Amino acid sequence: MPAGRSTGSTLGEVPAADVPTRPFGLMQIEPDDLMMHVYRFDVSRDDQQVEYATIVELHHPEHLTAPQLVDIFGDSPSDALGPALVAGIARVAQF
Repeated sequence: MPAGRSTGSTLGEVPAADVPTRPFGLMQIEPDDLMMHVYRFDVSRDDQQVEYATIVELHHPEHLTAPQLVDIFGDSPSDALGPALVAGIARVAQF
């Protein structure tokens, strides 16, 4: 039976100014800096492992704060999270 696990967890802050306003309006919340959690989900069967998906979660501080995310996922800051990544995610998500 195939097995799955997450790897490469990364946390970073995304300034509200870098996030289009549409998601905030849809969620009926005020714009605020968000925390981004990026991780890879791999699946394996026998001796083969395949990168199945890269998952990006944006968390509003009204729901999960930065310290809570660190408690859940560990402290894994990254300079890789920035405007270019946010712009790419927004393009894919069609904000």
